[in-house]
Amino acid sequence: MGSTSINRYLRIIHPSGTHMLRTVQTARIISVITWVFLLAPTVVYVIIFFSSQEPLTFNPSRCVHLFTPSVSLLFRILHTFSAINFLLFFIFLVFFYYSIFRRVLEAQQKQLTSSGSEKLVKYRRNVLVLEVTTMVSVFNICLDPVVYFFLSNTFGEKVRAKHPTTNEENKSSKDKLDIITLEQVTRTS
Repeated sequence: MGSTSINRYLRIIHPSGTHMLRTVQTARIISVITWVFLLAPTVVYVIIFFSSQEPLTFNPSRCVHLFTPSVSLLFRILHTFSAINFLLFFIFLVFFYYSIFRRVLEAQQKQLTSSGSEKLVKYRRNVLVLEVTTMVSVFNICLDPVVYFFLSNTFGEKVRAKHPTTNEENKSSKDKLDIITLEQVTRTS
């Protein structure tokens, strides 16, 4: 998505001539760097995780109990790095698509002032719909994990079913809340 947005940005903001980032050689280099950037931390994490695996002496209720201190540290570093990476690319995407939208809007407004044809008005509306759709799809991709994790009841039920201790704690908390509510109701009546 980032490479696509950069390419669109360069085509619209700098339409004349060839830009260094739009050559085949640069595209290959960027592709290799992207794959190395994504695969290297994953491979390192998997190697460290399996090489430092200790035999289990108990039945862990959470995955975090499976991690050695070195794996746990690497896990935190990778998550922090991923969060920063996500935010940077999100900011870049918003910047590129906002710049594209602004440039297209300016060009359309110049054309509208020079001629008031219906075709131009329809074209402007279609481009606006396309840009809004593109932005919604970008936001959808970026926010899907948040939506699934925080807002999905079925996902939450599955997570609670896998962790019976949390489930029991939630039930006991709910029972305590019901008792407190019942006591308050009986006091007021």
